[in-house]
Amino acid sequence: MGLPVVAKANSGVSEFIRHEREGLLCGSDEDMAEAVVRLVRDRELRLRIAAHNRTVDCPVGWGALLQRTDAAYASACLAQATGAQTKSRRVPERQRS
Repeated sequence: MGLPVVAKANSGVSEFIRHEREGLLCGSDEDMAEAVVRLVRDRELRLRIAAHNRTVDCPVGWGALLQRTDAAYASACLAQATGAQTKSRRVPERQRS
């Protein structure tokens, strides 16, 4: 679609959105509001980002993102299961001699 993105800089979005290239990255909610106003007022910036986003593919597609998410959940589930097994095998302090 070519829409400029406005997002928090300290989120996963910053892995594939570059400031003033694909959108505007912000540090706070107040910064986000100011970025939206900036895009409304700065026609050249808005059009430049929009044109870039229409012509350049996003480096992260939904397929890759979903695969990474599935892998993260699988890893967390495995870690939880392994941790639960390890805890159940431990002998409580009072039973050791």
